[in-house]
Amino acid sequence: MACDPNSVTERGRPTSDFGWELYPEGLYDVVRSVEEFGRPIIITENGIADAKDKLRGRFLIEHLEMLEKIIDEGHDVRGYLHWALTDNYEWAQGFRMKFGLVEVDLATKERRKRRSCKIMKSIIEKRSVTEEIRRMIEG
Repeated sequence: MACDPNSVTERGRPTSDFGWELYPEGLYDVVRSVEEFGRPIIITENGIADAKDKLRGRFLIEHLEMLEKIIDEGHDVRGYLHWALTDNYEWAQGFRMKFGLVEVDLATKERRKRRSCKIMKSIIEKRSVTEEIRRMIEG
């Protein structure tokens, strides 16, 4: 299955290589659903299968903007871990699904930073999603 940037759900949202809808509001909904426990939160394994790296930049920006909103509303979010730094083995599809910010050539083991890795680096350096960073997904 390959990433089709033109593949969209009935609601008009793009889908990952798995066919999963990009839905950053889901991150917000999940955090709100556990707020009753009054415990700090760490977001783990938040990522997208996107072999061609066409949607990952948008995914990062939209999800991290949602995370900023969550924090601004006073939720105790202590960390965010993207899924994953490098392409890795995925139980249902083996090495076919590409979740990494860094591409791994399985034959040579060479690693190459994807464009989305540069976007993530910029977000980390700025500690926010800026207009400059948003423009990175347009180019």
